[in-house]
Amino acid sequence: MLAFLYLILLPFTAPQTIHGQIMDQRGNPLHGVRIKMNHSKAFSDTEGHFTINNASVLSTISFSAIGYTTTVQAVKAHQNEMKVIMKEQIPEIRQQP
Repeated sequence: MLAFLYLILLPFTAPQTIHGQIMDQRGNPLHGVRIKMNHSKAFSDTEGHFTINNASVLSTISFSAIGYTTTVQAVKAHQNEMKVIMKEQIPEIRQQP
């Protein structure tokens, strides 16, 4: 019985490698985006590409960059590609009294 449960849960616990690209809303690649998952950190390259090793299912990956709203995406079972679209952060203008 224990072996049966192991075989069912194995695909959901095995680490996987995810490749992807980060772009802005106009489709331009974003480089230097900070990527964080658990205790791992990485940055996107000049074409917006990134690789995450040992990603576990149901983990969340956070993407952040200056001038853009932080984006969080969950890792799905058997996912090996991820496309991330980051939205520009609109600065809040405050009036002086």
